[in-house]
Amino acid sequence: MRKIFSSVLLILGLFVFGYGSYLSNENGPKEERLSQAEENMQGQRRPIIGPIRRNVRAQQAQSKESAIDSGREQIGQSQITIQWFHGVGIALFVIGAIGFIVTFHQK
Repeated sequence: MRKIFSSVLLILGLFVFGYGSYLSNENGPKEERLSQAEENMQGQRRPIIGPIRRNVRAQQAQSKESAIDSGREQIGQSQITIQWFHGVGIALFVIGAIGFIVTFHQK
């Protein structure tokens, strides 16, 4: 019974850690797109002629900045989730490995 439980913990730990790694790989391109968007925002500082264009560009810049901020917030939340999955996966794996070793040394 202990061997089965330890094996389940080992496998579950591997799956949880693997899922965290999958989420991390999915998060990478989002971070790259977000940093490119920030670079584009900084590179678009051109002189603006006329008050109407100035207002339109200010509104566009404000909406882009709010989109970038919400993207940063989502990435931050997903980083916390990824770290949680990695931590829980490692803990389950270690507990399962210790249980597996203990059951073999008891005989």
